[in-house]
Amino acid sequence: MATSSEALPFQAVLALTEQLTGGSCQRLPWTHVRQILDDLTEGHFWLGYPMPSEWGTFRGRIENGTYLFENVSQMSCRDPSDVKDYGRCHRPSVAVYYGANNLDTVLSELSPEVGDRVHVAVSRPKTNAEIVLAAIGEIDHVRRYNRALIGNEETLAIIRGLLDNVKSDSDLRKIFLDAFMADLFLAPASRASDYTATSALSDIIFSASNDGRPILDRLRLSQRCASRRNELRNPSLSIFGKDRGDPLHGVRNH
Repeated sequence: MATSSEALPFQAVLALTEQLTGGSCQRLPWTHVRQILDDLTEGHFWLGYPMPSEWGTFRGRIENGTYLFENVSQMSCRDPSDVKDYGRCHRPSVAVYYGANNLDTVLSELSPEVGDRVHVAVSRPKTNAEIVLAAIGEIDHVRRYNRALIGNEETLAIIRGLLDNVKSDSDLRKIFLDAFMADLFLAPASRASDYTATSALSDIIFSASNDGRPILDRLRLSQRCASRRNELRNPSLSIFGKDRGDPLHGVRNH
């Protein structure tokens, strides 16, 4: 790994992010883009929360043919061996389950036309299982609207404290990178290379707990009052993007 972003001057961070948004993602190999993002996010202020057990996860598909689904598993994510492409949160040989916490978001993503047949599956976390939502864009959402996207009052106080007391390049990087990453996920995509940065960033977040980083401690920053029984070893990890209606998330099981 290159020098930690904690040691990078803010101008260097700006230069690297401009490189990624200026067309480099179209030309650089995926591994190179991942390395740049890995360096940029080293020491980042991650925020996340256990997914509420009462939340349903909606997933939809348009199927207008005579084919009928025979098992709910057919509405799940693909087998890793069948994944040959890059997507918003996945890469070849890595299967990711895409879902939303409401039906409206599913329909807006599918954009069905009159007469289309839309199949919708609703799922919830398994009993005693915990899914961590990594809230990408939460800091920027508080900065814009003065309210948390999915957090609570404690989370809101922590973020406000960061925003109101920017005293170093490190603080400025955290705020800037949160907005930058959210914008990456919101950017429209029309070709496989448009997914290079977000699939690489997703891979970093999904892999963090296995890479020896203290990301879970950071993710649970707003959950200090949670019972010790909730300490995580190999949780499922979801990514929540910045607000555009309600965000989609991808889940990969470790």
